[in-house]
Amino acid sequence: MLWRYPAAWLVILPALLPVLDLTPWTGRLYFGEYDLFVALTLALGLLRGVLSQRSPLNVRGFYPALGVFIAANMLGIILEFHAGAAELTAEYAHYFSPFNSLRVAKGLFAALLLFAMSNNRASNNVRSRCY
Repeated sequence: MLWRYPAAWLVILPALLPVLDLTPWTGRLYFGEYDLFVALTLALGLLRGVLSQRSPLNVRGFYPALGVFIAANMLGIILEFHAGAAELTAEYAHYFSPFNSLRVAKGLFAALLLFAMSNNRASNNVRSRCY
């Protein structure tokens, strides 16, 4: 479906989010079922050449704000690892582990890549045909 309709991921991924969070049953914190669908969406977007090379937003001040947001997240990841470096043990599968910051960063990077994919010519053409 994603190959035929490039903008279908804008509906599919939000619909799958509440259904595919099986972490309480599987115990997988760092790479789950939903991450597989996000990776598949990004891979198909790369295969189709959907990632946009042009500026996604022309709003004044967007890119400085995005840079501050990314820098704040990177600082949080670094501080979490530095604070938890003394307690790095084999017991890393819980929310209080220093590795939990990587789980949070994974969402940030997936959102940035999906944002780059959201503003392309193919999905804009599909959206204009739908309205």
